[in-house]
Amino acid sequence: TDKEGKTALIYSLAEGRTEFTKFLISKGADKSIKDNDGHSALDYATSRGLRDTVALLLGNADDKNSTGNTPLHQAVWNNEAEVVGALLKINIIDINAINDQGDSALVLACMQNNLRIAQQLINADADMLLKRLDGNSVLHYSTGRGNKEIAKLLVEKGMDINAKNNEGETPLIVASICGFNEISALLIDSGTDVNEKDNDEHSALHYASEKGYNEIVEQLIMAGANS
Repeated sequence: TDKEGKTALIYSLAEGRTEFTKFLISKGADKSIKDNDGHSALDYATSRGLRDTVALLLGNADDKNSTGNTPLHQAVWNNEAEVVGALLKINIIDINAINDQGDSALVLACMQNNLRIAQQLINADADMLLKRLDGNSVLHYSTGRGNKEIAKLLVEKGMDINAKNNEGETPLIVASICGFNEISALLIDSGTDVNEKDNDEHSALHYASEKGYNEIVEQLIMAGANS
């Protein structure tokens, strides 16, 4: 390794040199060595989207880097759907691994607004009930980012639409705070409790009214919101 802790294999991956990487692996290059930042060869392969090379490195599929991210976390964060698919084919991978911020791969997919990867993870039985340290569920995140398609997918898969985060906010309250009327309509149509209140005793109707989101106000009143 050099002064940065990087091996020839890591440099080859960082530069996207697939054939040379395969040559190094065939000659027994150590795949487990991490650089000074805690990144392994597999981390570099996933971050570059080198799916063919990933298959050669998957013996370390659940290794975590210095921030607790597995290669699956990194592939999701980098929106590498094909690499995610390659990783999910490995039986030993922990699809629900949590990083140091309390994020699962599915949480990251929702934070990234990536419907395709969210579908991949859910179809592979990712735990939809895992929450971040702040209590936000994947439905809270898709709602807060205005991604109706992911929110719809989660609702159809049976997510608890009245789940609260640490602030006592339901997804409907989040949608009302952010002004995402299509998502508020989705949640209302799916039977969410329109009168739930957060830790400050404020409801979705309170926030929508305060912020002037008239369409959401109308939706809520039509659905029976009264406070």
